[in-house]
Amino acid sequence: MTVITPQRSLMGTSSADMRQETDRMLKRLAVGDVGRVAARDPQRYLSEIKGIVNPTLTKDGAFAYAADGDAGVVAIIDTKTDKIVKTLKIGQQPWRAYNSPDGRWMLVPNNGDSTVSVIDTTSQKIVAQLTAGSDMTGINYALEGSKAYVISRGDSTVYVFDMKTFGLVTRLKLGTNLALETAATTADGTKIYLASSTNDSVYAIDARTDQVKQITDVGRYPWGVSILASASPNYCH
Repeated sequence: MTVITPQRSLMGTSSADMRQETDRMLKRLAVGDVGRVAARDPQRYLSEIKGIVNPTLTKDGAFAYAADGDAGVVAIIDTKTDKIVKTLKIGQQPWRAYNSPDGRWMLVPNNGDSTVSVIDTTSQKIVAQLTAGSDMTGINYALEGSKAYVISRGDSTVYVFDMKTFGLVTRLKLGTNLALETAATTADGTKIYLASSTNDSVYAIDARTDQVKQITDVGRYPWGVSILASASPNYCH
């Protein structure tokens, strides 16, 4: 992973300093070692490398969680020093970390084994491994983070978990062969809106009852949902 920082430089000789902001690479952080294999045989390995999709910051911005889809690890990075302080071995082909509204948990969907790793951000330890679905595209929280909704495109299903017990509340089977995309939670945390690109629909999930309403004909191939001041605006990439 590459860290880039803005840097100010002084230019000109006039009495009033002219300042111009430039960007430069600060450092590279090695999270996994799969890249070394690809460097030796790029024709064989390069197309298979998944890499790091998106580092996720803790609520206070003190740490970043970077999941490596090839090595099956999450690196915890101190953002003040830009050093990896801990590496956690999780499931296979992790996607990215999703931060809970209170900042206590990081949930990481592992698409290689259909599990979700639960990381306690205080202890920086894995506290649970949840069983979910295939080809997970995102995780949304609702009801002040008391419930987590794991979107599985492979199963056309949303898996609902209780974040106090880490138990499965229910499976919301929305159909078959649906390309479930990304979702957003309303500002009051009571509803989740999920886009489905294969049937031009958006599904509204009531987090209090887990009842689902299909909103049809929203346009061709809806890809995601954005809500102003949403409680859980999780974006998949």
